[in-house]
Amino acid sequence: MSEYIQTLIDKYEVKQISITGHSLGGALATLMSLEIVRKFLVIPEIYTFGAPRIGNVKFAEFYN
Repeated sequence: MSEYIQTLIDKYEVKQISITGHSLGGALATLMSLEIVRKFLVIPEIYTFGAPRIGNVKFAEFYN
């Protein structure tokens, strides 16, 4: 997945990434947003709907 994202960033000079998900997809979108920040140094916009809580207090502090 990250190779595909890197290709799009390079090809289209991506400046902003938006991620969305519902339910389990929302939880995955949250996790993917951290991966995007770590690998591509782009802070994505993230929209989730009805996502379960993930992580613990330390995860929430790190994420914020």
